[in-house]
Amino acid sequence: MTNLREVPKVMTRLTFVSLAAALTFIAGSATAEPDPSMRTRDDRVACIEGREQAAVAACTRLIHSGSLATEDLAAAFYNRARHWADIGEYDSAIRDLDEVIRLFPQEAESFNARGLAYLQKNDNERAISDFDRAIALDPNYTPPLTNRGLAHQNSGRPERAIQDYDQSIRLNPNSSLAFANRGGAYMERGELDRAIQDFDRAIRLDPRQFLALLNRGLTFAKLGQCDRALKDHEEMARIFPAFAWTLEYTKQSCQQGRGAR
Repeated sequence: MTNLREVPKVMTRLTFVSLAAALTFIAGSATAEPDPSMRTRDDRVACIEGREQAAVAACTRLIHSGSLATEDLAAAFYNRARHWADIGEYDSAIRDLDEVIRLFPQEAESFNARGLAYLQKNDNERAISDFDRAIALDPNYTPPLTNRGLAHQNSGRPERAIQDYDQSIRLNPNSSLAFANRGGAYMERGELDRAIQDFDRAIRLDPRQFLALLNRGLTFAKLGQCDRALKDHEEMARIFPAFAWTLEYTKQSCQQGRGAR
């Protein structure tokens, strides 16, 4: 699973990074007391590294064990939220992140993560509220800026979105995702040349940038530049075979003249 703290416009699964507190949660860390129970050690590993329902179950056993220090309990809730999100259980993820925030209310990453869960539920206003809190706690933390931009974009406010993407790029000019998302906002506003410039930058930073390849190809098609559109979507289909349908759609669109000026 990609280790992102930001969500691209077409991504359908939520991704988190571990809290700093979760670093103390790893079995055998220098700060942890030796645990005589092999099951508990296995659950610690599974809660961090496991997948889907098995990982949820491991985190749940740890949470109910009554043996975790506060930092480790927060890490267990955080990781369980991550696994809930992986299987699309965003309400459960939000409840676990509520617990993390209750235990550590000054962690910007927790508000960003909960904002992502709201974003996946299309609850853009609650998402924006959490991204606002994350930014207030750490103004130099760029993921909630990019994510708030996406929430504004989803809410029909591309100008506000571009402002957030601009600030994210100022703080981190190497974020291919911020450029890709800003390009998408320009695309929605009909500023196709500026959109292509941002997609170009995103792809230079990350040649596998899905959104930039997808949307640059669509933008070329709108401009009637079908050869360039097909080249982008051929590359995307090569890297992401599950999206080969996009290439076929572009071929049909160009053949039928929908990509012509």
